[in-house]
This record gives sequence, structure tokens and C-alpha cells, in this order.
Amino acid sequence: MQSIAVMPPVNLGSDRNNDSLSETLADEITGALVDSAEWKVVGRAPAVDQTGRDQMLTWVRQNLHSDFVLTGNYRVGENSNVRLSLQVVNVEDGRLVWTQTYHQRLTLLADSQKEFVHSVVAGITQKTRSSGRAARTPANARARSAYSQARELWSKNTEQGFVESMPLFRQSIQADPGFAPAWAGLADANMQLVERSIEPVDRRTADARNAARKAIALDDSNAEAHAALGWILGFKDWNFQEASRQLERAVALDPIRVFPNIYHSLVLTMLGDFGDAQAAVEAARARLPPIPEVLFQQGSVFFLDRQYEKLEALGRELIALEPNGAPGHWLVGLSLEQRGQVAKAIAEFKEGLKYGPQDHRSLCALSHAYGLAGANAKAIETMRRFIDPDEKELKPLARCVCVALTYASIGQKDKAFEWLEKARANRDGSFPFLPQDPRFDSLKSDPRFTRLADSLKNGGSL
Repeated sequence: MQSIAVMPPVNLGSDRNNDSLSETLADEITGALVDSAEWKVVGRAPAVDQTGRDQMLTWVRQNLHSDFVLTGNYRVGENSNVRLSLQVVNVEDGRLVWTQTYHQRLTLLADSQKEFVHSVVAGITQKTRSSGRAARTPANARARSAYSQARELWSKNTEQGFVESMPLFRQSIQADPGFAPAWAGLADANMQLVERSIEPVDRRTADARNAARKAIALDDSNAEAHAALGWILGFKDWNFQEASRQLERAVALDPIRVFPNIYHSLVLTMLGDFGDAQAAVEAARARLPPIPEVLFQQGSVFFLDRQYEKLEALGRELIALEPNGAPGHWLVGLSLEQRGQVAKAIAEFKEGLKYGPQDHRSLCALSHAYGLAGANAKAIETMRRFIDPDEKELKPLARCVCVALTYASIGQKDKAFEWLEKARANRDGSFPFLPQDPRFDSLKSDPRFTRLADSLKNGGSL
């Protein structure tokens, strides 16, 4: 008999009067699982928000030893309409095995609660019974042990944790080469280190790409593998169309993971598809609690789509959510700058730098704004806080696009194009946004700009 832990769904709405629905649903679902005679209910998982899911799985593994955990969230909207999302996750490998979203009037949900939860349990039982779980289980204890240890280290979400997890993922693979979750874990650990630019970046990129493809070949329903491959394709290979497909698949398989949602929206903005990019981030906001990274991505889409009033409102919402951070001030500053209020924009960027004095995004924006204000010396002085433009060799993370922005703002077009070419050759992470960034409008009539923008259609090759 399969075992399951039940985690009370999280109320994502602002009205705390609706919190009681969480425990009521958890109690009813628990009762229906017990009544089904198909499940062994081993306990109640702690009610944490969905961003803590990986840590929650570690707790369940250590304390409840269940095969699966039921998680979820709900939001009560206008006219007492309830949007309830439920997911069942394989505790061993973190794989999403079942998800469903329901829309019900609160009164109808209360009146037909028992019938409703029995239909939920029937759906869960049918899906987990037909999911082929046994075929995906590691073949031996050595594989299971190594994988479990790897996940413990991976869940720390630190550079050291990722590095130390990889030999254990490989041990699990050696014990069972057909175990897709171990390949996916290896792909994600490498991807996380690539994102942090931990050397050797090229080898880690190749390892992440290969491991993700292997995991997908073994199990196309592994969301983690699709997300890792999508990130590598989008942010390292600049293959945006295929990256979008992989990330869309990852989000469909596991909609409550934060960063695949953000990565998908980012790739869509690189493609200039602002409508779908906004839809992707709005869907994430509907599923998740207020998370600064999600709000920041929505603001970034507003900026590139030139919706500056919405951008300012979103920036101020982010400041309220994270008052001691720079990102909200960066969004508000960009909105003010693009609407001609450059002095106020400078003040906003400087305010953000109080909380992150070395925040390169804010320094870049400030140097550009100084240039627009005619304060050329201050623009160059600020630029030198994040790069030495006179160095002969570029560092791997050199912010070439930011240098180009500064030179464009002070009217030195040839210098701006020189640094945009360096950004392309050095694969600057900001370069894929070049065709959409309104701050480069003064360069867009130049054939050199068209040539550089068109290179993105070929993975950055001219």
C-alpha cells in the first residue's frame, strides 16, 4: 500500500478569515484517503508556503517516510469564488505526479465537500497507480542511499551543497543508470553552478545539458530536467525557441516551482513575445505567494514592453514587499527615466544603492541616467565602479552591455557599438535583450545595431 502525507493547502489571499478552509480541506481529504482503503496516511506535513517545498520534502523524508505528499494552495476571489490548486509530489525524487486546479463557489464547496474530496482522491489514486512509479524507482538500496544524500546537500541551495551533491548523484547513476531523477539532479546541480558562474563553466554547461537530455530520454515527465535544459538552451546557448518549449514543458509538469516560471517569462521577453511573457508571470503570481523575484520579472516585462506607468506601480509594490532591497527602486527609476523625469530617476537609483552599494544593475542604470542628464563625468565615474573599460582582457562576467549603455547616453556611439560587439563575443547575459531595450533607441537606426540584433537569431553568430 502506498503511503501519503497531507499538507494543508496554503491561503494565497489577503483575507485571513479564509484561513480555516485550509485545515477543513486537509481534514476532509485525509478522511477520504483513509476511507479509500488504497492509501496509508502517515501524518500531516507542516503548512509552509509553496516556496519552501524542497525543504518541506526533506522534512517529510526525515520524519514521516511517506511515498507521496499532497500539497496545494487556494485563493478566494470575488463573489466567494475559490481557485484551489492541488499537487501530489513523489517524496523520494521531488517529481510532480499529479496536479489539478478546481474552481468552485465557496458555498458549493462547503455543501458538497465530501463528494468533492472523494473525487479528488479518486483522481490521485488513478494517476499514481498508472504513473509507472515502480518502473522509475531505483533498482537497489545503493542507488537510493546515494540519491537521498545528494538531495540533502542539494536542498541547502548553496555553492558548496551543489558541488558536494554531484559525486553522490553520479554514485546513484552508477548503481542504476536508468534512474532519471539522479540524472535530473546532476543536471540541476551543474546548472545552478553555471548560473553562479562557478568554474569550469564550459564543462559544467556541457554536463548539465547532457545529464538533462539523458533524464528526459528516460522520463519525459521529469520537470526538473526540462527546466535545467531550458535554462542552458536559453541563457548559455541562446537557442530561445527551443528553450521556451523546454521551460513551458517544465512549468506544465510542475507549476509551483518558482524559477522555471521566471526563466520561461525571461526567454519569452528575449523573443519579443511580451503578451505570453506577461501571461507566464501572471500565472505564476496566481499560483504562488507574493515572491520578490516573481514581481521583479513582471516589472521587467513591463519595462521592455514600454508600459511605464504599470512599471512604476509594480516597482512600488515590490518596495513595499521588500523595503530594504534595490530591485524595486531600479524598476521605479527606469519608469521615471523613460518618462523624462531623469533627476527623480537618479534619486531612485541612489536610494536603491543604499541597500546594495555594489548592486551592478543599479550602478549601470545610474551611470546611464547621469549621461542622459548631461553629467558625463559622473556617468563615467559611476561606470568605473562596476568595470575598468581600459582593461585589455575582459573578465567572464564583464558587464559590456552596461558600458555600452553609458557610452550611448553620453553620445559616444562608436564606443557604444564597440562594447556591444564585446557583449556579443563575451556572451553577456544582458545582450539577448538588446532588440527590446528602449535605452538603445538612439542606436537602432544604425546598420551596426541591426547586424548585432540579427545575430541573436543565430545563437549570437554573425
